[in-house]
Amino acid sequence: MKIYSGRTALTFMMAFSVTVPAFAIERINTPQTSCAAIQSVIQRDGAAILRYPSERVANYTLYDRYVAGDRFCRRDERAEPASVPSADGASCRVLLCEPYEPIIELFD
Repeated sequence: MKIYSGRTALTFMMAFSVTVPAFAIERINTPQTSCAAIQSVIQRDGAAILRYPSERVANYTLYDRYVAGDRFCRRDERAEPASVPSADGASCRVLLCEPYEPIIELFD
């Protein structure tokens, strides 16, 4: 059995940390962002966290993950139309992953 030195392990960890990209998801405060900019980020990155104030509860921020299409949702979800407030209008059309029940169960 070969034992690696601390220097070899450190070199491996440094190389690995440089080659693995960080998959950070962009967070957007929608009331300060135009609808076109919101949609552009979602299309570019595939998904984004959108934050906006609640219409029903004062000083309460709502947020969710909005996506560019079905392929960015889990297998048991589908991208459904939704809207969020934006800086340039009352609502901006986006897609939100929502759970769904298949019409036909193929493997029961």
